[in-house]
Amino acid sequence: MKPFYVFKPWALILLLTAVLDLPFPHALQAEKADAPRLKVSGYGLLGGRELQKYLRMFSAETNRTKPFDANFIEDGGLLLLSRVQADGYLKPVIFLEAETLTGEIISRSWTNVVLDPLPRPLSAKKVHFSIQKGIRYFYQDLHFTGLSLVPEKKARSFFYPSGMLLPLKVSRFYTKEKFERSMGNLEENLRRMGYEQARVILESQEINRSSGAVSSVVKVIEGPLVTVRSARVETQFSGSSPPQTSLSTNIIGLPFSKYWLQDFIYQLKLPNYHQGFPDVRVQTEIVRREGTNPVHLDLQALVIPGPKVKVAEVDFSGHKKSKTGFLASKVPLKSGDLLDRTRADQGRFRLARLGAFRSVEMDYEVLSPELWKVRYHLKEDKRLEINLLAGFGSYELLRGGVELQRNNLWGRGHQDRLRLIQSMKSSSVDYLYTMPEFFGREADVFLNSSWLEREEVSFTRQEFGGGAGVKKEFKKIQSDVILRYLFEVIDTLNADPLVGPRGADVGAAILEVRHDRQDNPLYPRKGYKLIQRIEAASDYLGGDVNYQKLEFSGSVHHPLWEGQWMHYGFSHGIINSPGSSRLQLPFGKRFFPGGDTTIRGFRQGEAASRNSSGKLIGAETYLGGNVEFEQSLTEKFSMVTFLDAMGVGDELGDYPFAEYLVSVGAGIRLRTVLGPVRLEYGYNLRRRDHDPHGAIHLSVGFPF
Repeated sequence: MKPFYVFKPWALILLLTAVLDLPFPHALQAEKADAPRLKVSGYGLLGGRELQKYLRMFSAETNRTKPFDANFIEDGGLLLLSRVQADGYLKPVIFLEAETLTGEIISRSWTNVVLDPLPRPLSAKKVHFSIQKGIRYFYQDLHFTGLSLVPEKKARSFFYPSGMLLPLKVSRFYTKEKFERSMGNLEENLRRMGYEQARVILESQEINRSSGAVSSVVKVIEGPLVTVRSARVETQFSGSSPPQTSLSTNIIGLPFSKYWLQDFIYQLKLPNYHQGFPDVRVQTEIVRREGTNPVHLDLQALVIPGPKVKVAEVDFSGHKKSKTGFLASKVPLKSGDLLDRTRADQGRFRLARLGAFRSVEMDYEVLSPELWKVRYHLKEDKRLEINLLAGFGSYELLRGGVELQRNNLWGRGHQDRLRLIQSMKSSSVDYLYTMPEFFGREADVFLNSSWLEREEVSFTRQEFGGGAGVKKEFKKIQSDVILRYLFEVIDTLNADPLVGPRGADVGAAILEVRHDRQDNPLYPRKGYKLIQRIEAASDYLGGDVNYQKLEFSGSVHHPLWEGQWMHYGFSHGIINSPGSSRLQLPFGKRFFPGGDTTIRGFRQGEAASRNSSGKLIGAETYLGGNVEFEQSLTEKFSMVTFLDAMGVGDELGDYPFAEYLVSVGAGIRLRTVLGPVRLEYGYNLRRRDHDPHGAIHLSVGFPF
């Protein structure tokens, strides 16, 4: 059976041109030919393009149409010199070649732009900056004297990344500004530990001007440990004669630092904010200092609430298409309410969360001591965004498409998104309409529809359908809960007819719970993540099949030493269907593990159960585990070794599994802004008939 539709690049361009009234490619080329040209070379292919984009962003004109003047060119030279020096090339030279509108060529060799300005007036149609980087200065030796509170290896990490097997110069580059900032960060860390008198200074330094090698000795003066023994708090209320006061004394016993003091003052202000005292002041004083090392402090804090304030008005500015009434509904303050700064901040956060504004700022206008106006200054985001999508995977190979997103529909913060994606194995269309905070704070309602045709390893999957749901964020426990209804029509071509229905209408209720305590969503180094998904299909929900599907997965990340981490993953899934699964469980709803996110000795779906002839038939239960060791090689590259195991059972009676598979392997990862680019090979220690010896995977994103 042929696919319903295969996207053609030329058809997609014509469609977008007609719908969005975009210029045709030949028009763009003609316009580009007349535009002034800017070029940056000498910093590598990617580096030159990045610097060129950097200069255009500085001019606030991504598509410049007017000639370059002397001010722009000189400012560009200054920016390039500064940027290259910030990368450790302390003695760069910028060669300039500019062609004026009359064809005259103006050249400069800049190490200092200010001392060699350009003639005026100047109008250039071509500007070429060529960078001669010179040598890169780098840390060769770095030692510390007087340091005892933290290990020397950790202290070095404030100056350059440590724990790498290949300490290249690029990751240990030196600049004076970076060095001074690193000393300040180390000093700040010691003071956070309670050593308020700690100082970090340069004791000696040698710089080899021919090789760029820098050897430094840093002196650390730690000073005594300072702790807060007690804090006496006095609150003075005005409006009575004489002023009423309340006293309390707290035993603290914590290291003292200016950061602890800031938190302590905020905690004293917080209850006053809730009671309508936005101008509360806290005066602190050290009343007693005893001991030498450690030093014990006794503090005294005077809380002066000031006048009680009410909200005169909540005002909005900068919104052109957003409805004022809708904006006011997102701010938990109204005229006449007591002014609570924390609730005003909540309003700013809720407005920013709508996704309709590029920025949301807030301030107050004091009309009288007891009456303030709350003002929100908004900058609306672009109404329409078009993004090109591209990727590569070891199974789907090349993948590309387009994403169209509209923001702030109807002036109420609604959004919709259309994605059209084509790969070597699949075609898909996905539409999502979101109504943020429809059911109150941090609860979004969404509608979605999708179509998919995908060539799996042993069959072809065809699905289309849609549904609706609600997503609620629970910030205190860092969890998201999604409850949705799904109706879809599914079909599987070339599937084993003895395993289950090839096609079916599915009506299902789905509950997803995500609990994420990882320190970084793209590059987790510590913490954990848990995901649970329950899908219940029933003929009472509009379908013609009945089953219950449960999946649970998670990961744990643990740092070992500097530049070394352990990662653990686990996954489990079961499907139960009343009566016979051959009648109630569609073939496409079975589990097909295998691939770069489960067991890496197999391609995607190849680790599923097989029938007697070796054909993949999926599983009704599976249990998987992953253990991975990661070692940093350089600042951007790391090496991993892993062991993946997967047990599968083609029937629920085989629970938890009837057979198991084991893969071991290794890989290289490149750090990018989109996540890790992974090249990995998994070798199968235990395999069945028809199973491969191993598999190579090239993918983007963390595996589990």
